[in-house]
Amino acid sequence: MHEGMLTRRTILRLAAASGAVGLAGCTGRSGDDGSGDGGSGDGGTPSLEPDDEKIHCGSGTDLSPPAMTVGDVPAVPAVRSPGADRGDAPSPSVSATQAPGGVPIEEVSIELHRRAARLIERVRGTDAAPGWEAARLRDVAYPYRRPDLDGVAYYEFGVDPEGFIVLSTDVHGFPVAHWNPVGPSPSRRLEARARESGGSVSRRYKLDTLAYAAENEAGERVAAVGPPVYRIVGMRREWLDTEPPVSRTFVAPREAVRSDAEVDEELEYAIEHSGPEVAVEFEPWASWEELKAGYAESYGVLNAAISRAARKEWAVHRQRAERGIEIDSPYRLVLLFPDTQYDVRGEGAEFVRVEVLDRGELPPVLEIVPTSDLAEPVPFAVELFYPDGRREVVRFLVTGSSAGNRLVDVGVAEALSDALGLGLTDHLPGFCLAGFPAHQRLYDPNSSGSCTAGAGAVAWALLYGWADYQACLDEAPWTPRWGLYRKNGGEAPVADEFAPRTPSSGTDSMLDELQDLTGYCSDGTGVTRPDDMKGQVGKYVVGRSGAAVDARTTPVLPKRRLNEIAAQSICEHDTPAVIGSGAEYVLAWKYLQGDPETEFYVNRGEGNAGDGWVPAKKTFYVGVVCPSAAACTQVTA
Repeated sequence: MHEGMLTRRTILRLAAASGAVGLAGCTGRSGDDGSGDGGSGDGGTPSLEPDDEKIHCGSGTDLSPPAMTVGDVPAVPAVRSPGADRGDAPSPSVSATQAPGGVPIEEVSIELHRRAARLIERVRGTDAAPGWEAARLRDVAYPYRRPDLDGVAYYEFGVDPEGFIVLSTDVHGFPVAHWNPVGPSPSRRLEARARESGGSVSRRYKLDTLAYAAENEAGERVAAVGPPVYRIVGMRREWLDTEPPVSRTFVAPREAVRSDAEVDEELEYAIEHSGPEVAVEFEPWASWEELKAGYAESYGVLNAAISRAARKEWAVHRQRAERGIEIDSPYRLVLLFPDTQYDVRGEGAEFVRVEVLDRGELPPVLEIVPTSDLAEPVPFAVELFYPDGRREVVRFLVTGSSAGNRLVDVGVAEALSDALGLGLTDHLPGFCLAGFPAHQRLYDPNSSGSCTAGAGAVAWALLYGWADYQACLDEAPWTPRWGLYRKNGGEAPVADEFAPRTPSSGTDSMLDELQDLTGYCSDGTGVTRPDDMKGQVGKYVVGRSGAAVDARTTPVLPKRRLNEIAAQSICEHDTPAVIGSGAEYVLAWKYLQGDPETEFYVNRGEGNAGDGWVPAKKTFYVGVVCPSAAACTQVTA
């Protein structure tokens, strides 16, 4: 992804979020020229005969861009810092054998607490976290295990009014492993499902990017949320020290198709394969006990690759902790507890002004303002003294006082940044999204008729459905690609119908077909074959549309180039992409290039448009659908 790619899209999306851009009507044309003439929907889900001219998307869908709200941060007189030193109090630790439920946030290490609080402040008031304008951490955190590790591998922090943050405790995963500004947390969902089955939760596990499980005191699994976790067979440890090979399949009509009205059984498609076969398989586990016992061997190579991919983010966190956070403009350090006192020490203390800002219901912040132009960085430290006796030292390097260079607004349109007055604590270089939440399809993985559709089939159904709905909305360049979804999921010359938002008999048919292309069924459970996700999934467009499909995969090992293609699709071409995160397939439709975290916002179905933000440094799979073969060349360039 080329440098500066996000800037233009960021400006456009922020403009849309502030109300400068809107959408009207929902009509797409299925005529020969692929153009649309506007109009309003009738609220139903009509289908068209081949000679009909229009398809109505329905008038009940909210197509307005979400509003952006940023709260004011009033300034109040500074709190006097204490004059005497205080000794360090040991930070309580929580072992995996302690209380199986939540633990008071005071018993979680300050480093983890700080990381969670910093994330909230970094995204507060931005499109990356709608609804978190007044967010704050709850006072209870939940520990999670991983079968191949001793002790607590992750902590989940609940957020009010809603949402959650999951952080890795060490380098086995990304510092920020999963978060979502909306919806219930994994712990709440696990507890609810355990109660439904008459069970109780004793221990929680995080098994993959979006996969969580809980067991009772006897070690029996009582609940699971997220996609199923399968045994990975065929991974080779030597792949860790070599560049993982990439296999690719490209599917498109041999000749350009102006409109999907031209698609018939005579139309020929090119199906091009390159790269080696993916000799990796996913297989069901026989039991929860077998999963735990075999997890280390099955996921060892993948988890080692993820740990390596996370090194840079951990290095940035550690560098800031040891060397200091560079500031040349106002910086706001959130105070983790009320009644916190502070000292400012070091050579650079005389070149900054420090005061506490009371934000009402939000946690107060310590605003640090550089006051002098300096020839070179000068260090100083802020020492925080918490009511329970613990102490935290946050190091800084003051580099000058550039009032016009806001640390937190890099990559955001300057006029909008100034107008919104974002007062964040870490910079947010770029954010973009493909469409709005109302455009996302909400297909249930369990809606397929012959077997439960696998994650790969669902992800591609969400993408194909999204693209078809753009045609219905008359969104260029998708207008002529109305044939991606036809009545009851059929092929040409079946009558046109827009891809519904929620499951139907037609989406069941689509999922059945995609499941046949991407995997197989074992005891009614759909398993996704990685090689079929590359080699077969594009065949869905054959006999339906003039669209093109580009799918690429490694042997389930993350690769930066695949991440870049997905980001390019979202940010430059306003189109979601199917990605492989962990060992899971999901649809990514938002992209956040932060510092240091880089993340995708994903949808995997199950009746909601967002399962949260997940790490996006590297992915093992990317699949894109394009209006034409030439458009795919632009996406993957």
